[in-house]
Amino acid sequence: MIIVLKPEATESMIEHVMDRLKELGLTPHLSKGQERTIIGVIGDDRILANQPLRAIAGVEDVVPILAPWKLAGREFKKEDTIIDVGGVKIGGPMLRSGYESFVGQFPIPLRHGMTIGELARFFNEACGIGADLKVVAMEGWRRDMYFDETGR
Repeated sequence: MIIVLKPEATESMIEHVMDRLKELGLTPHLSKGQERTIIGVIGDDRILANQPLRAIAGVEDVVPILAPWKLAGREFKKEDTIIDVGGVKIGGPMLRSGYESFVGQFPIPLRHGMTIGELARFFNEACGIGADLKVVAMEGWRRDMYFDETGR
């Protein structure tokens, strides 16, 4: 969720909003731009369902974010991230707009580390496909395995 503050919001108003979010068990991330100040909110947004955030002094709007990758998205972090998970490198450059093809349709990292089943679940949810999807786990599989090591 993103809380957009009014241009005239004072430091004490901003601090009050931040404190309220922390009281609710959420993690606020303050971002001050040249023209706008926003607060990105990390945590279970359902906590805020009955909280009248728009009524707090200094708040202009409350914008729900549907994507599950809030802090990992390009909007928040511009540079590529590569992490090592048990010797498996995950991350790297994202598919750039205009380079989509039948092998790359969505802006996910080149080395995403997901199986085809995990990708299916991801796209089913992220793209709102809503398929009744059942992914069967492979016995004995480890994330660091290459296909030829699976015995298939």
